Amino acid sequence: MRRLLRTLRGRFGAIGDEGGFTLIEVVFAAAIAGVGLLGTVVTFDASRNLVSLSERKEAAVHRGEREIERILSMNYEQVGLSTAPVSSGDPVDPAYYVTSGTSPTYRWSQREGAPPPHTEYLAIDPAGEVSSAPEPWTDGRLRGRIQRFVTWVNDAQCPETLCEGGGDYKRVTVAVSFDQPNGPAKPILLSTLIADPDAKPVGPVVDGAENPLSSPTTSCLDERGSRVECAQGVGGLTRTWFLYDTPAPAGAREPILADHATHPTVAPSGACGPSGSSGCPVPDLMGEVPPPVTDPPQPLFRYSSELAPPGYTAGRVLRRDVDCAEEPSATDNTKGQMWVTAPLPEATALTGGGGLSLHAHALSETRADTTFCLAFYDVPRSIDNLVENRPVEIGRSSYRVESLATTAGVVSFTFAFRGDRGDATLTADRRIGLRVWIAASSGSDAAVLYDHPTHPSSLQLNARAG
Repeated sequence: MRRLLRTLRGRFGAIGDEGGFTLIEVVFAAAIAGVGLLGTVVTFDASRNLVSLSERKEAAVHRGEREIERILSMNYEQVGLSTAPVSSGDPVDPAYYVTSGTSPTYRWSQREGAPPPHTEYLAIDPAGEVSSAPEPWTDGRLRGRIQRFVTWVNDAQCPETLCEGGGDYKRVTVAVSFDQPNGPAKPILLSTLIADPDAKPVGPVVDGAENPLSSPTTSCLDERGSRVECAQGVGGLTRTWFLYDTPAPAGAREPILADHATHPTVAPSGACGPSGSSGCPVPDLMGEVPPPVTDPPQPLFRYSSELAPPGYTAGRVLRRDVDCAEEPSATDNTKGQMWVTAPLPEATALTGGGGLSLHAHALSETRADTTFCLAFYDVPRSIDNLVENRPVEIGRSSYRVESLATTAGVVSFTFAFRGDRGDATLTADRRIGLRVWIAASSGSDAAVLYDHPTHPSSLQLNARAG
């Protein structure tokens, strides 16, 4: 201070002949020192606020980690929501990302532009011991709310032939919010995956090796040393085909490079008849190899780029057609999709049993009652002109989803398309055909996703061994 006053005296000159400092000099110096001190205080206060916000976030993370550890200590069967969470209209509330209805979902990844699949079905089970209701929390200094969400996860790396359905794992998401001012504006989210410790692949493969006791390729020896069908362990053959976005004449799956218009798989796109095969419908292929995982990941493309219904982002658009017992459209390719296998290497007796795992969602603002119609065919080897050389229908089936979600999920079901008519035997070199359409009684059109590693829609059919 004394040095500052001497500097001021030197700059402004002495006032009078006194040896000390004048009152004006003292006041002026004090004002300058006060401004500097105020700046220092403001800087320290801002730094203190930053540290405080960081501490709050750290406290929320610790609280969320403790909650996840508590849930991980439960038995796998207990990790489920006892009741469905109540959706919120507040965008800051984690429950804002809950969709209510018969099959409620939760968007666990709330980042803008997050690629799908970021929305999953909630795992709701009366035996579940995870509460869906928000609960208060405090550590003595801070307070807020904690919310828990448990969803089903489909493992895109495990084909449906080994990991059936869309519930391969459970995802636990914990959201920690603050009720105090100056806390983080958005909840702190923590998430982890939980696998069933008793889970194993279905079918003849166990831990990556084929189990000979359940393999359809295993045969037994009778008393005379001849190979015969085993009396136990092998009752039939299950064949699996993945639905491709590749025209069947290609013979093998081709990479998908861009959006494209609807493939004309069920109706002519030009002249097709006795005089020629120009513009005849060409089914897509279904093959036994799942769509590969690529690096970088394959994007989701539109297979009906000429159509733009509300909610359509990827896959194949299926507009509603006739009901399942009626003859489906032969003039409109937007009302049905058909796939065929490669020519069969040997005669195949289909029992009529099977299953379909189809990734689909309703093209509407809300969930919709949707019926999927299936027709199966004995298809000739040559598919150049299926108008003149028509496939032979061998059976039908259907499946109704009371509330098909507006975001893509797996619709998996079994069926019997032969009724009591016994086996349908296809000779060697024939193809198996599948046609899918949406019944007229459905509440909405649908988008079907397939031929993608995260959406590997597939068909399974049972056949007689031998």
